[in-house]
Amino acid sequence: MRNILFVLLVSLSFSAFAQNFEQSVYFESGQAQLTKKAKAKLEQLLAESQEYPDLVLDLKGFCDEAGSLSYNEDLARRRAQAVAQYLEANGLETASFSLTAKGELSEGDWAENRRVEVRLQVFQPKNWKEFYSFMDQRIKQEFWINPNRDTLIFGANGSQLFIPAGSFVRANGQALSDDKVKIELREALSLNDMWMQNLQTVAPGHELIETGGMVNIQAQDLNDEKLQLAPKASLNLRLPSDEPLNEGMQVFYADRDISQTTEDIVWEASGTKVKSFNFEKDPPTFKFNLLDLDSIRIIAAPPMPKIEHLLAMPQKPGALAPLEYMELPVVDEKAIRSENPKKRFESGKKYEARIAQLLKKAEERRQRFEKINEGRAKSYAAAQKRHKQALAQYEINLAAYWAQQDSLDLLVDLAKNNEADINQWMLDFKWSAAFSESLVGLIGNTKQLQRYQAYLKEECQQLGFEEEMQTLLEIEEAAKQPAIFLQLATSLKKCIRTNYTFNRNHKLNELRDKLMRDLRAIQTREEKDVQRRLALSTSETLNGVYRHAHLLNKMIANYNEVLSLTGFNKQAEELQQFVDQLDKIYQKVIAAKIERGQISPDFQRRYVVNSMQINRLGWINCDRFLDLKEEEKMLAQIKVEKAPKLKAAERLSTTFSKTRGVMQMYYNKETKSYQTPGEVDRSQKMKITALRFKENGGLELAQLSTFPDDLAQKKLNYRPISFSELRQLKP
Repeated sequence: MRNILFVLLVSLSFSAFAQNFEQSVYFESGQAQLTKKAKAKLEQLLAESQEYPDLVLDLKGFCDEAGSLSYNEDLARRRAQAVAQYLEANGLETASFSLTAKGELSEGDWAENRRVEVRLQVFQPKNWKEFYSFMDQRIKQEFWINPNRDTLIFGANGSQLFIPAGSFVRANGQALSDDKVKIELREALSLNDMWMQNLQTVAPGHELIETGGMVNIQAQDLNDEKLQLAPKASLNLRLPSDEPLNEGMQVFYADRDISQTTEDIVWEASGTKVKSFNFEKDPPTFKFNLLDLDSIRIIAAPPMPKIEHLLAMPQKPGALAPLEYMELPVVDEKAIRSENPKKRFESGKKYEARIAQLLKKAEERRQRFEKINEGRAKSYAAAQKRHKQALAQYEINLAAYWAQQDSLDLLVDLAKNNEADINQWMLDFKWSAAFSESLVGLIGNTKQLQRYQAYLKEECQQLGFEEEMQTLLEIEEAAKQPAIFLQLATSLKKCIRTNYTFNRNHKLNELRDKLMRDLRAIQTREEKDVQRRLALSTSETLNGVYRHAHLLNKMIANYNEVLSLTGFNKQAEELQQFVDQLDKIYQKVIAAKIERGQISPDFQRRYVVNSMQINRLGWINCDRFLDLKEEEKMLAQIKVEKAPKLKAAERLSTTFSKTRGVMQMYYNKETKSYQTPGEVDRSQKMKITALRFKENGGLELAQLSTFPDDLAQKKLNYRPISFSELRQLKP
């Protein structure tokens, strides 16, 4: 199967591509399915490029102007994907493609605009700059992070980079206000990776050193301006390893700029020690992630919520006021003593009238006071009822208040004395990264499955396992099922983003981080009242964490239901059965290699991580100096029949697998030979790898293995080699 290499072409000169094969594939209006004519054109393209092993694929999708811009972009992308999938199904592996979506032609020519332009470019570098630039684009990994948060980055080859919040500043030392930073990571963990990137393990004075792996780290803002580490900032870098490091390993740095791919690299020791950590390794088996997610584990009931105020006790109303005493009017004694009957009669009449009037007023006043007293009695009864209810609520709130005080004391004690519990909380609530990885990682899993199968085929072929080889060939098509999973994973990601939003993950992590900061703040204070005040704020944050955790648990339940209803879980379980077959073959391969002494019996029981603190960006190396005696060292050299025509046309390097070292070799006119610039271990076998460009483009390779003392009698025999074959080479 030929390999199709996809890279960004902007950094390469056009001379690297000696020949192009192009076709335009047309589609029906609003459709993304390939027609018979389109398939015929693609098959013609494949036939024309059949003899070339190294191809770069470039796809550009176009749409007519009917429909919205977003609709056209999506349709153009789906058309390009259809082309890529068809090419892959017919023997080409495509990693990605570039995309242009626009309506560029007039209305009468819309049919001409419904197309995908396909270009296959033959990659034949003519110089080292083209060669190393191409390699750099293939190994570069990009990550967008929030610089104001702690971030852990996982490299494709197993390296891990922990970036604490606030680690970056601008080149002039100015603080960074952006909420997005691009991290570029380049890994060179194997001798092949180092050799293909023009890296060597040489210290000042051409002293050969032993490496445990190299990486390059770059940081840029949104305007592509380079950033640097803050004065007191440091990152933690972890590199994977098969064996524990030797004593004396330390961090080395190199000043070679990332664009200077053809320049030699020299490492300076920093004095920072490297630590090795051994871990027990799980049985080596490939587990296909079915994407089922567990709910967030609720570790305990949250503390009592904040009590803003206690209800005031109502005052008991006073006694009802009595009826007022009403005095009768005074009798006119003069009128009574009068002998005049008429006067006496009139006086009595007036007296009776006044009495009647006063009695009427007294009755009205009595009735009015009765109503007032009746209202007062009702108010008094209501006040008594409210008083009873308020008293009961007061008792409840008082109990809650003391329970809250107990909870605050527990939080203070937790912050002061239980660091392990705090760390457990961080694990319980920081789940969104795993959630995102399980979605996005599905694509990687399916690709990894294909790599797993290819690895087993190679191992079985070398070990002579004919029966296992036949099994692998039979299930090869089953392992190519990822197209179904890719399509479903895309729809699921869209569903999650639109219906449930990832902002909830973001909010939960914000609350979790605030909770941790609050608990740390409590640790720094000794005053009881200050501790309780901080604990009160912490308890409110914790309540927010639980509320969002509850929402996310609902989201997970809905998501798992989608997996079940779509039949995705069933399909994944069927694929897992094929994976189990691969695992059985893997176990046989490992057992055979252990029996033949090709790998250590401890291979399945241990893995190693080498951890180091770094305080600058750029090229970083995990190395140690080799302690060799003078009689153990020598310059290695190999004679050549003809001097190289151009200084940069031919490159030789030597590698040492035992001490993991790489050193360039340079032509010496006086001795007419290539020789190492520094002395090497004469007791250790070395492998010479020579590479040169053919006049018409392309590459030629020569390799040999020998001891340094015997190298002078050896001869380099070149042969043509494809870039794809070169990439798999073991120097």
